Amino acid sequence: MRPGSVHAFSEGEISLQDAIQEAKGLSVIPAGGDWPAASIPQITNRLLQQAEKSYDIVLFDAPPILESADASAAASV
Repeated sequence: MRPGSVHAFSEGEISLQDAIQEAKGLSVIPAGGDWPAASIPQITNRLLQQAEKSYDIVLFDAPPILESADASAAASV
């Protein structure tokens, strides 16, 4: 699996379809990279807007909300 596909997608380096990888019957996009918490909602919204056109269910894996500012930022989406 290629690392950092969400990061490359967020930077406009690859399309969502290029970021998606198949693993055990699931379509996944490995995150890679670290972003400032302020940019997480923007990245997540853009990814979700494009993913919901092709998928019925979109899941985000994030750290426990009480332990991470990143998870708190992602929860606002």
